[in-house]
Amino acid sequence: RRHMRFNTAVEGARWDEDAKLWRVNLAGGETLITRYLITATGFLSQPCMPDIPGITEFDGRILHTSAWDDSYDPSGDRVGIIGT
Repeated sequence: RRHMRFNTAVEGARWDEDAKLWRVNLAGGETLITRYLITATGFLSQPCMPDIPGITEFDGRILHTSAWDDSYDPSGDRVGIIGT
């Protein structure tokens, strides 16, 4: 854990191709230079369901990656994926 930062606001991160390093700008003006950058921003922890007309009347199964059901087997199902 000595090389980890928690509860830290990152204002920008830039890959320096020449140095093969990340330059990470933190709130407060500090800049970190590091070989690895792991972003644990929590995008999968708070689902954002799309506002699709008629979705509440849909009879099929709706899954969000934040609550993925490992027992679900999509074999034979017609599957639509919405996301980025």
